[in-house]
Amino acid sequence: MATEVDRLNGLLAPGGEPAKNFSAPLKKLLWDNVSCVRNHEGLTAVLRALCVAQTQGLPRVRARNVQELREALEFEYLLDTAEMVTRAALARTESRGTHYREDAPKPNNYRWLRNINIRMVNGAVKLSLARPVTIPDFEACEEEEL
Repeated sequence: MATEVDRLNGLLAPGGEPAKNFSAPLKKLLWDNVSCVRNHEGLTAVLRALCVAQTQGLPRVRARNVQELREALEFEYLLDTAEMVTRAALARTESRGTHYREDAPKPNNYRWLRNINIRMVNGAVKLSLARPVTIPDFEACEEEEL
């Protein structure tokens, strides 16, 4: 409890910039590189930028009032979520659904017809593959001629 209070007080300390100064560039970076069309180069560039933001950007985020405190907390969660999504997209070396990997344009059901489990462990993102997804009659539907 005390560490959380200290964290919030740190965000309310003088100096620094409001989170909104950091949010818009991050959202643009994510839109350009982690949205529907992706590739290894763009995803790794985002991870590098997130690492910089987490080590250099967060200490500069400050709030002068309750509204800015909410925005600062949302920015922290945005960074965590962005890292999770980006790492999962980088790990999944295929195109699936509306998520197209320019460097891996075809789906790979053998390897990737499964979920990726994502969790934070001691402040670090951990990915693991779930059991393969079973879809009844999946092969029959793929082979069926019309």
